[in-house]
Amino acid sequence: MGDVLIPSLMTGDCNDSICVRASRFWEFYDVNEETKLLHADLVLIDEEGNSIHAQIYPNAFQRFKTLIKEGNVYNLACFRVKKSNDKYKPVTNENMISLSTWTTIEKVVEISPAFPMFTYSLTPVEQVPSRVDYTEYFTDVIGIVTAISNVMTLRARGRQNDSLKRVVTILNESNASVDVVLWGERASSFPAEQIQNEGEVCPQVVIFVGTLIKKYGCIFLTSTVYPF
Repeated sequence: MGDVLIPSLMTGDCNDSICVRASRFWEFYDVNEETKLLHADLVLIDEEGNSIHAQIYPNAFQRFKTLIKEGNVYNLACFRVKKSNDKYKPVTNENMISLSTWTTIEKVVEISPAFPMFTYSLTPVEQVPSRVDYTEYFTDVIGIVTAISNVMTLRARGRQNDSLKRVVTILNESNASVDVVLWGERASSFPAEQIQNEGEVCPQVVIFVGTLIKKYGCIFLTSTVYPF
């Protein structure tokens, strides 16, 4: 296991190791040039469930893309700890991590069954309208899937290229519903057929993490982070 837990990390260069699960791993591209990577991001969780946002910039991305798989546990060392971003934070932590070409990474094979898999902070669907254009944190929601659209091709506002889009409608126990819009690869890879087939047997509950709340005539969530 690592030398320290996430809450013990101090800003600056860190040579101590942390043992963390890569709970989420996603890529963020330029909205006007979908092939231009701006950075890759991770949500890391330690054995006690503490979480932190980590970021990888393009010069180091290819290395980590081959080394890190979402869901696996790793020992990380030689990274930089800095104050978290002002906007679009995926977890509550005043600090974040930058991984570089100097960062060492070792996959952990023997993992305790109690090692946490996920972290999220759920916002009730009824409160979603109050978070329109809220930018400090991403929004996480849970609900029963009631409708899934086909994948559509369109050109979103502010983009120069066509994008794939899929709309998933979820409903909570209070019968409040909201549309979650998936873009790009997330739209095409969403297991729509599986969820629809299994939904004939029992309700399919999904959690969408890392969404932004938008309003274009109606309230909806836009997501680039895969639900689990």
